[in-house]
Amino acid sequence: MAYLPSLRKYSSKPTELNHVADLKIDGHSQIHKKYTGQPSVAIFGDSFLPGLQSNLIIKNISTFNIHHYKVKNPFVLSLSLTDSLLRIHPDYIIIESIERALLGRLNGINSSQSSQTESLDVLTATKPVAFNFMEQTQNGLFRLAAIFNLKITGSQKRVHHWEAENLPLHDPNTLYTISTDRDNRKAKYNNVNLLLIKAYQKIQEAFPQSEIQFLIIPDKLTFYQKYLTSPPCYPSILNDIDWTQPFFQIQLIPELEEARENGLLDLYKYSGTHFGGNGNEIGSRAISEFLHSEFY
Repeated sequence: MAYLPSLRKYSSKPTELNHVADLKIDGHSQIHKKYTGQPSVAIFGDSFLPGLQSNLIIKNISTFNIHHYKVKNPFVLSLSLTDSLLRIHPDYIIIESIERALLGRLNGINSSQSSQTESLDVLTATKPVAFNFMEQTQNGLFRLAAIFNLKITGSQKRVHHWEAENLPLHDPNTLYTISTDRDNRKAKYNNVNLLLIKAYQKIQEAFPQSEIQFLIIPDKLTFYQKYLTSPPCYPSILNDIDWTQPFFQIQLIPELEEARENGLLDLYKYSGTHFGGNGNEIGSRAISEFLHSEFY
């Protein structure tokens, strides 16, 4: 008899059998090796997820991108897709969130959204989004205007320019972020740790045999703020988080900070707020190293 972590039960099947189940997650074929001793992992996230996924060296992973579903919240989505996760039997559930959206997502986990599971079946909610040429053209123009500091109203509402010195980016004098990086900062974050614990407990209750980990990605403004000539008025929410909690075992931020101090470029995109190539690689490595250290 062999205990199979991914199946959560004892089985007489030998663990060396390479039995696989093919599921389609976010439109991509995912192979789940149930008897080879590899962990089964489910990751919920947002627009950072595709870049992280493309660099992961652990292959037995199912990803759930909130932009492919009606619920725009990885915490809520993890509870909404209970039936789908039971089919995957995840050993680990990782929930990724960007810093500026964290408080709203934690507050939303207790809302009525958690019961709205229409069109959320992982095997059916993979319809491609229709391409809107005019909308994409407009977005492209706004981004181009932000790079060249052209006066396009929509772009100026979205992009904020911070003056900096010796910034480890391609332009050492200017940091481009979206305006909500600044606007969403608050003076106090007294309840963030309580909300994190409650979210953890609620998800753990739904999946008692899965290990739950949170992956919080710092905003670009937070990550480079010490280089700014005029720092933001309010501190980052990351300063108030208790990082000793057991659901913060993925060591992403220390590795990112070490790379930044070594002057590594392309951690974040020069004119955007998402990870660049090196940022995606470091993020993926942090996830992979955690899973390797836990399972092997």
